[in-house]
Amino acid sequence: MNRYKKHIRLYRAEDTMSIITGALSGTTGGTLLGSSFGVIGGILGGIIGAFFTGYSEYKDIHKRRSIIRIAQVNP
Repeated sequence: MNRYKKHIRLYRAEDTMSIITGALSGTTGGTLLGSSFGVIGGILGGIIGAFFTGYSEYKDIHKRRSIIRIAQVNP
């Protein structure tokens, strides 16, 4: 069981890139939506958009990992 936990905690490069691209996508979308409220709205929209989409990708990765862990523990 311990070897599975060690394996699960390792991040793959594609997981890291998924979080980064999600955050960049949120930055772009948030900036476009927030720019209708001016420069400050664009800046705040970019920050908020990056946080929400980056966090969403992070949760999706951990959801996939828990499914993989269940499959490895219960073959």
